[in-house]
Amino acid sequence: MEYSLDEIKTKLENSLNTLYDKDEYLLKNCANERSLTHKLAEYLQKEFPDYNVDCEYNIDIDSQNKRKKWISAKVKEKIEQILQQIKESITPKNYDITNEVNKLSVNFYPDIIVHKRGFNKPYNLLIIEAKKDSDDYFDDEKLIAFTKSSPDYDGENIYNYVLGAKIIFDTEDSYSLMNYHKPIYFLDGARER
Repeated sequence: MEYSLDEIKTKLENSLNTLYDKDEYLLKNCANERSLTHKLAEYLQKEFPDYNVDCEYNIDIDSQNKRKKWISAKVKEKIEQILQQIKESITPKNYDITNEVNKLSVNFYPDIIVHKRGFNKPYNLLIIEAKKDSDDYFDDEKLIAFTKSSPDYDGENIYNYVLGAKIIFDTEDSYSLMNYHKPIYFLDGARER
């Protein structure tokens, strides 16, 4: 079954409404992010019965090691700069290039995805990154990378999710059933305006 962008957004927003209505205890008591994403995934599964909804799913059937990898063009550029510095022998004495590269090219475990297991395109429907009470620019970069449809450099994995969403859970004193953060959406490798 195919879903329009508006249908996907409506189903996500319905699931968030259910979370804020039924799981006030978790939100008001600042439960772990994983507890909140787990509950949201349960509600999403009801909205998308013909898809799989998984938390922290890292399998990628198209990857050599079968794991999702994320490395943005900006990260690749940074690595190239570091390698150029090494070539020119001007790397600071206490600089740990291995640690830097490991931070920049990471295995990726999305908070929630709506997809069909065993497939990538065209069954990557929705990818969600979530945080409690705060925004994270790094999540923007991930959602941009996972919703784009063409690579920025040779060998880049393209997952081509139809829609990305950044969720900011309002917890403790920020919790409000009627006035909470709405999802921030990402389409075609860009934040929706």
